[in-house]
Amino acid sequence: MCDTYVGADPSAKLPRYSDSLASCSPLDRIDTNELPREISRWTELPCELVSSIASQLGIVDLLSFRGVCKHWNSASFPASAQVESSSRREPWFLIYGEGSQCRLLSEPGKEYTINIPELDGAACLGSNTGWLLLLREGSMYFFCPFSRARISLPEFPRLEFINCLASFSSPPTSTDCTVAVVCQNDSSEVELFILNRGDVAWTKHEYAKKDFKKVVCGTYHPGDKCFYFVDDDKGLITFSTVRKDFTKYNIIWRPTENSKSEELPFYMRRGYFKERNMRQRLNLGEDVTISTCGTAVSIDGTNKIIFNECIKALVGSESNNIVPNESTNPPPEGSKSRSLNGIWIHPRFMQVQPDQS
Repeated sequence: MCDTYVGADPSAKLPRYSDSLASCSPLDRIDTNELPREISRWTELPCELVSSIASQLGIVDLLSFRGVCKHWNSASFPASAQVESSSRREPWFLIYGEGSQCRLLSEPGKEYTINIPELDGAACLGSNTGWLLLLREGSMYFFCPFSRARISLPEFPRLEFINCLASFSSPPTSTDCTVAVVCQNDSSEVELFILNRGDVAWTKHEYAKKDFKKVVCGTYHPGDKCFYFVDDDKGLITFSTVRKDFTKYNIIWRPTENSKSEELPFYMRRGYFKERNMRQRLNLGEDVTISTCGTAVSIDGTNKIIFNECIKALVGSESNNIVPNESTNPPPEGSKSRSLNGIWIHPRFMQVQPDQS
């Protein structure tokens, strides 16, 4: 079953749609003299024209555009803001963790405030192609924070774990979508739960060897039909969706000419939060600890994986020298620290048909 929530959030602080309409290429290609003279209101614009305009808008302008009237909302249904998820763009960053009010920082650097009640109390296990995989109050589901589209998943068999991370092979609306959720406990054993599109229950696979540390990123590679999971040291395990088995590798970060090794099908980006100077750009104080959910990006044909990170609260003048996943001194006794969550996300307006599950 799936529940679909469509429409812009009226409480979101967004720019007016008219700022983008002036530069939309469809208006340049349409002879307005050919439009019937009796069209006197915006709501009476032809559906084809409205849809063409909507397809050229970015995510923020599309949200405002859809809120104008029911006609514009309906006509813009196929639009997904794909223009802002091209291969040359970095992901956006979404902060949540203090109620339903969230902060969204775009790749160009503009910040927005948006109300997303569905993220209040939720944990994000995975992010890709505009979709988030969330766990909230025992329920696991796909969710697009911009369109409010939601796809519920079968009951997850395990809710007690120390570390959990997920990856999915394709958007959940695809017929070939496979979801992989990694769970770890104190013994460092890895439990992998697989769900294929159409399944009514999860399938469990165990990697019993204790040579894999805390998992910090996961992705899927369609070439070999394998999920890749990397730990916070040099460990890599793959799971073949064809053979249903694991393979363990050690990552060589700086291979020599004589190294006998295979090349990974993607680049790994550790410390991306620091690399993008996010603490300063978001004006986060030294009292803030933030846990981030990574994603996969393709920039100019190069596949890159952004790691999950835990950037702890800092004190003193060393705040600019933080290294992700390293422990730091806690805030002074008596001070109040804040814990926030962050998600690297593709700015897409994803939707599902009412009869799709």
